[in-house]
Amino acid sequence: MGASASIEVNRRHRRAKPDRLDVPKLLTMLWRHRAGERKVWSGVRVPSIADEARRQLHRALLGTQRDRTRVIHRMQGLLAGWGVRLTLPGDGAPQLEQVRQGEGSPLPPALRARLHREGQQAHLLTAQLARLETERREAWRPSEAPAVEQVRQLLA
Repeated sequence: MGASASIEVNRRHRRAKPDRLDVPKLLTMLWRHRAGERKVWSGVRVPSIADEARRQLHRALLGTQRDRTRVIHRMQGLLAGWGVRLTLPGDGAPQLEQVRQGEGSPLPPALRARLHREGQQAHLLTAQLARLETERREAWRPSEAPAVEQVRQLLA
């Protein structure tokens, strides 16, 4: 069994600490904490189930934003490999038939097909973001909590 991460270990002696050494050290740290020493360890506040449930929508929103950004950057990277620098619209769907390489020739069909698939993915993620934003606004609308009012002001 590995050593507890919260127990002080002399870094010069890199070795696994057996559990029989952990118990006396943990008791000593507990006594120090009870005596008033505040830097022995820090406590963790475990969120309630309701708090954790409330965070899921925000986490989904952030994850979807990251996914869309990743897809758009991947498309820009694919285009840059062919000497094309293009600012993609928010939904990531450029007019691929009009895009030309540096010397004026059109993009290869396989690349256009891949960019089209990536553009569809970006479009789906943009639509999902819009739905999540709407869901978030609807969730905040009925609440009268002061923190929610501050969020409303920040979003406005």
